[in-house]
Amino acid sequence: MFPIRSTLRWRIAGLCAGLTMLILIAFAAVLGTLLTNRIEDDQAVELQRQARDLALAVRPDGLELERPLLPADAVYRILDPFGVTKKVNAPVAHAFGSPGGEITEARGMLVATASIGRGAEKIGFVQFGRPDDAMDATISRVWLFLGLCVIGGTALALLAGLTVAGQAMRPITSLTELARKVARSGDPSDRAPILTSDDEVGELARTFEGMLDSIEASEAQREDAFRRQREFIADASHELRTPLTSIQLNLEMLRDGHDEEGVAVSSALDSTRRMNLLVADLLLLARTDSSAPHSLAPVDLSEIARVAIREVEPIAADHLLVAALTDCPRVEGDQNSLQRAARNLVENAVRHTPPGTKVTIRTERSRDSIKLVVSDDGPGLPRGQEEKVFERFARADGSADTTRSEGTGLGLAIVRAVAEAHGGSAVARRGPEGGAEFEIVIPAP
Repeated sequence: MFPIRSTLRWRIAGLCAGLTMLILIAFAAVLGTLLTNRIEDDQAVELQRQARDLALAVRPDGLELERPLLPADAVYRILDPFGVTKKVNAPVAHAFGSPGGEITEARGMLVATASIGRGAEKIGFVQFGRPDDAMDATISRVWLFLGLCVIGGTALALLAGLTVAGQAMRPITSLTELARKVARSGDPSDRAPILTSDDEVGELARTFEGMLDSIEASEAQREDAFRRQREFIADASHELRTPLTSIQLNLEMLRDGHDEEGVAVSSALDSTRRMNLLVADLLLLARTDSSAPHSLAPVDLSEIARVAIREVEPIAADHLLVAALTDCPRVEGDQNSLQRAARNLVENAVRHTPPGTKVTIRTERSRDSIKLVVSDDGPGLPRGQEEKVFERFARADGSADTTRSEGTGLGLAIVRAVAEAHGGSAVARRGPEGGAEFEIVIPAP
């Protein structure tokens, strides 16, 4: 059961009981008045009938009754035409007053008057009276019964209101307990299902559960972001450590005078260039992750593809670069970041395919998007690596502490970040010719 401190529940039940009581009081008042009037009318009719019967039983001399069959509590008085009392059966009859046509009350008795006559001649009057205690008791019992009905109906209405309000408030009580539980544990996923109904309270419960689900999802996203941030910081620290260590060693060689041929200077410059490139990529990723690009303008992806080919041609002398471009509508985007993403895709294809490989860059138009696709006929992606290649510092030829690649491991991560910042996506898959295929999808204007 619900505790008495459930104020809203008791207020709802009290309101229902109060309204029910008012309705019952009004009904009881009307019914009691009607029943009281009916009892009084019936009593008056009965007194009049008994008075007439008594008048018919009076002897011609007007002094005695021929058939004195009267109730034990009945009192009568016989009067002549001038109102002089001729006979009474009890002293109280002298207080009946003058004869009249209406029912009167005297000394706690109801009195009815009837004429005594033989034909058209009236020889007197008879007054017949009975105590009104029985009628008053009957009326009192009627009002007592109606009062008990009002009290009983109000109590039943209160109990019914408490029951209905308790059932209606059960989801809110569950929500309160759930809120306390979540507040104690701090974990929105640590909860039990809430029983809901198809009403406003049920809608509130479902909305509250939806809010907790949203908080739980946001918490999971935040935890995932923190985890990725920690991993990113750890990876960045690891990637920067190698060039910094190389620069430190080369500077120590210069300090000790062991660089007669300038090898230390050249190595330090190479490490500085690699570190500068890595820092530039990190800054680009940080800016891309922080928000959507601000300098939006109409951009032609086909022209971006042509520029990317021209930029990569100097390092792709042993590869065949093919442009298969179609006329596509311009998209709203950041020219520089999209140019960087396209160049990264072409560079990635050139660096991770053997000499003589054909690299094709093409643009495609679909109903709701524009695509920039870079494919090759090289060995292709290992199975299960389609998503991992977009992770930061993920490279096929080892980490940054080797010299087998000049990349930073951030090229494809930048591609995906740029695509998502423009409301699109980046995917990797095996191409139709068996090689790798990377695709940037940008929503069409």
